[in-house]
Amino acid sequence: MKFKNINGIQHIILEENDKISITAEDSHGDMTIDVECQNYGLNITGSSSLINKISGDGMIEKVFVPPVISSEEIVEKCDKWLEMFRKVHDKFRQLVLTDRYRKQNITMNLSFCEFFSVSDKNVKGRKII
Repeated sequence: MKFKNINGIQHIILEENDKISITAEDSHGDMTIDVECQNYGLNITGSSSLINKISGDGMIEKVFVPPVISSEEIVEKCDKWLEMFRKVHDKFRQLVLTDRYRKQNITMNLSFCEFFSVSDKNVKGRKII
């Protein structure tokens, strides 16, 4: 790591495998931005709440935002949900068909109801009861 003053501006030059952590004065050190030099380029990681702005030619294209969930993961979760629903349904069906439950007039009812959001009138959906 080298420090140079160029035209009155302090520069930090990271050499291969050098790493520095940067923080703002008011963050009290709990949030940092780490800059590491690898393959003669810089890897930047850290807390987004510390960043006010990212700018510069081609900078936004370098920002990696991990996907919340992929379409394949959504399908997989739906498949698991349906499998669990079927198991629970089959177990309840088995129970309500026994003499004990019949004598108590216990039944199983499955319905699909439409709902509307109280806070956003444009949001509606269906739920299983």
